[in-house]
Parts: sequence; C-alpha cells; structure tokens
Amino acid sequence: LIPGFFNETAPDFFTTKALGKDIFLHLNCDTYESTKLVLNCLPTFERMLILYDDFLGYPGWRSGQYLAHSEFIAGNRYLITPLAFANRPGLFLFEKSK
Repeated sequence: LIPGFFNETAPDFFTTKALGKDIFLHLNCDTYESTKLVLNCLPTFERMLILYDDFLGYPGWRSGQYLAHSEFIAGNRYLITPLAFANRPGLFLFEKSK
C-alpha cells in the first residue's frame, strides 16, 4: 500500500524502487485518468499480474479502467491472458513478448 495521490507517488515508486522482473499490481484507481497514469509509469516487466478493482459491470465502465487497459495493451508488446472477472474486478496476466 502506497499512500498519496497517484500522480505524486507512481512515477517515483517505479523509478526508484528495485523491483524484480515480475510484479503484482492491485490497481484501486477508480478512474480512467488515474489508471492510465499508473499504467504509463510502468517499466517493462517479464510478467505482470494486474487486478483492476473497477474493470467492468457498472454504469460507464467502458470509459474507466477498461478504457485505460485497452489503450495500454494497444501500445505494448505483452501477451495478455484474462484470468478472472467478477461483478467489477478483472484480473490479467501480462507476459513480455519475445
């Protein structure tokens, strides 16, 4: 858990921490803007497991985390495997393309 606003904490966190080649992210960002900001701060990992807390199933879901995810995957070279969905959350495995 990292307290603070995403625009103040995400860039520094991903550039100053010694992170391994794999990462698990639980993105409780709630909005398109915050989700997009965090995804755009990510360095390249071999594997990422990303849990979006508000991915689908609520009014306006197509313009929130779903849209940020869709734009992110369009601009990156990852093999994406959807793993689980519930009323709102979505869990995805991202594996770096070779």
